[in-house]
Amino acid sequence: MKIIALSGLTSHVGCSSVCAALAYSMSMLTKFCLCTEARFNLDRPTLSPFFGVEDSDCGYLKALKNHLEFDSQELKSPILFKVSDTLYYLNQGTLEDSNNQEISFEQHNAQDLASSLIDSLHKNTALDFAFIDVGTVDNDFKKTLVEKADVDLTIIEADSNCLVRLNNATLRNRQLLLINKVIQSSQSMNNVVLLLQNSKLKDKILNAEICFDESVLSANLNQAPFTRFFPVSSSTDDIERLCFEIIELCHKKDLFGDESKNTLTDSLNQDQNSLTVNNLTVNTEAQHS
Repeated sequence: MKIIALSGLTSHVGCSSVCAALAYSMSMLTKFCLCTEARFNLDRPTLSPFFGVEDSDCGYLKALKNHLEFDSQELKSPILFKVSDTLYYLNQGTLEDSNNQEISFEQHNAQDLASSLIDSLHKNTALDFAFIDVGTVDNDFKKTLVEKADVDLTIIEADSNCLVRLNNATLRNRQLLLINKVIQSSQSMNNVVLLLQNSKLKDKILNAEICFDESVLSANLNQAPFTRFFPVSSSTDDIERLCFEIIELCHKKDLFGDESKNTLTDSLNQDQNSLTVNNLTVNTEAQHS
């Protein structure tokens, strides 16, 4: 069983919608999948509505804190919700102290909780894949999750903000990048994609990229995975290609290289013939036909 942790380089890059769509599409390939989240703001569930699950205080956080097992060969647990024959949703819930007052991750051993979650998921041998919507990696709980996951996948957008952040970022050793919300008619976005694909970061960028179309917006408004809401669309085809790329990655023995400090600046300075930021980002606003 492989654990895929999906994080966002910044907020609002579509991490939750991609995670839900990816889990649903992978389950349609007769793969037994589980989907869950690790959100920081416990009052704002982001993933459960996509699967028609009402969020509750009872979830894996309480189970792990109380050293309760939720793994099972038959995938039966009060905090596991069956979405389809091959897809399950694991509720996160909240952490509470002895007085039933909600506490944050920082008030508990976040690293131990994250490690226990990864270990418990791996015990579910009935599963093929587990997808975790991590969001932005802004606390120890999330940092531990992405470090211990089998695939550390970060969602980025093809815009100038992404370039600036990647320019100053130190990528994790096993971190991979997925470009989301690409508008095919936008020349500036196509230029950013071309820049990334020809940079030193190219080995960390997945071949699949998610093009944005109206199906994604409509599905999000209806709180449904867009691959289920619109089974025939450009975005759905991109997610299906991503599924097969992840399957291929998980079957490779030498999955990741050792370079952990590649920045966009390194890649641009390495080759004088490479494309430069100035040439590609003169027009920072998306151009629509």
